[in-house]
Formats: sequence, structure tokens, C-alpha cells
Amino acid sequence: MTFWQTFIQVIINPLAAFQQFREDNQAARKGLLALLLVLGVYTVILVIFILRDYPALAPSILPIAAEDLYRYQVWYQGPLFFVATLLLTGILTQLTRANGQTERFAVVFARVSFATTVPFALTTMMVELVIAILVLAGFCQPQAVLGWLTGEGALFANAYQLAGILWIIGLLAITARLSVGVRWWLGIVLGVVLAGIYGVPIGLFIR
Repeated sequence: MTFWQTFIQVIINPLAAFQQFREDNQAARKGLLALLLVLGVYTVILVIFILRDYPALAPSILPIAAEDLYRYQVWYQGPLFFVATLLLTGILTQLTRANGQTERFAVVFARVSFATTVPFALTTMMVELVIAILVLAGFCQPQAVLGWLTGEGALFANAYQLAGILWIIGLLAITARLSVGVRWWLGIVLGVVLAGIYGVPIGLFIR
């Protein structure tokens, strides 16, 4: 399958898509492309926000004001996402070997990449891309959008972020089930743990 066919199958039938990576010699390449696609589009969003003086919703743990955060985040977000993806891949690979399984690193990497990028692309990134286009076109002002997201629109913002988190947990549970060879209940537990390991640093640094 092509990259886009794989991307769509992860949405429609993630179990089949993740199983198919075992027979795919381009698994690592597709995983890398998924990461680069999301980072590329998100970088465009941040550049628009920077040009239009759109501040971060809240400051990160870094000693940087919310108004200036995107100017720094645009540079460190790529390495952060790559390191987080490689960390989860390494953890799962070690668990796989400890459980007597023989899953290739490239296969696990592809699964983790799609498990984290597809939900992000279709929830947070899609919403923020629409916001960025509206702000760039002058249909709305940054402060007005920010005020709505923290006011009447807070429920909407929380809803799409929660949907993305739950989706990531589900896909990581499938990844753990297939890669490590555990039962489904343990795969779900691992999905929650892995999502925490992945999400905490990103949640602390990315806004």
C-alpha cells in the first residue's frame, strides 16, 4: 500500500493496518513520513501564529512568556516528537524481546508513529489549521479566538483534545498487543502507560 492508503487504513481498520506493517519493507519509511507530515503542517500553523502574534493558550514549563512561546516551539517541537516516538519504540522493542517475541524495530516504529500522529492530525492539528487559516485571512483576530477557546469554546477545545488522547491510547493498545504479544487487557494498560510516557513531556513543552 502507498503511504496515504496506509494512513486511511489506520483510521478505518487500525488492527489490519498495524498487522500489515510486518510484511511491509517500507514500514520505517512510512512511519517517518507520518512524523514529517504532521510536523511540517504543524510548523506552518506555528509560523502563521507567529506572523499574526497569536499567543500560546498557556505558558509551558519553560521560562518563556506565552506571547513568545511559539517562536521557540517551532524549533524544538520536531526533535521532541522524534525523541518521544523513538523512546516508545525502544520500550516496546525491549518488552517484545523480554516476552520472547521477535518484532522488527522498523515495524514497531511505524506502529508508534501512526498511533500518535493520526489522532493528532485529525483532532488538534486539524482544528488549529482551520484557526490559523482564519487568522491569516483576517476573518478573526488572535485574541478573539483565544478568548473564545478559554471561554464559551472551552468545552469544544477540551473535547477534541480528549478525543485525540483516547484515540492515541487505543492505537497504542493495539500496538502493544501486536508487538509485545500480550492479552488485550494488558495491551490497554500498556496503551495508557505509553500514552502517559509520550504525552507528559509533550504536554509540558508544547502549547
